[in-house]
Amino acid sequence: MSWSILGNCGVYIVEYAKFWSGFKRKNYKLMMWHVRFTHHNVAAMKVMVQKEMVEGIKSLHLLNFRGQFRCITCQRATQKRMSYQRQEGKQQKDYYSR
Repeated sequence: MSWSILGNCGVYIVEYAKFWSGFKRKNYKLMMWHVRFTHHNVAAMKVMVQKEMVEGIKSLHLLNFRGQFRCITCQRATQKRMSYQRQEGKQQKDYYSR
């Protein structure tokens, strides 16, 4: 992965093509289009491929939709934080006291 700095503002640019190295080769194109459509629903993307609704999406075939598709970013965005269980005796009795 190559890093380059943009001017003198301290912003680094990552080479985009090599950033996807952690994904399986068969899902690479599907993941690329998934990100291009701002993490769009995979079932809706399949319909777009079937109906040829998007120009240039011909590089994506129905075979790319086989198997399980996981996007870590989408999973993290839809997760819900678990609430903490109340513990008896832990609450401070007198406020602002130390």
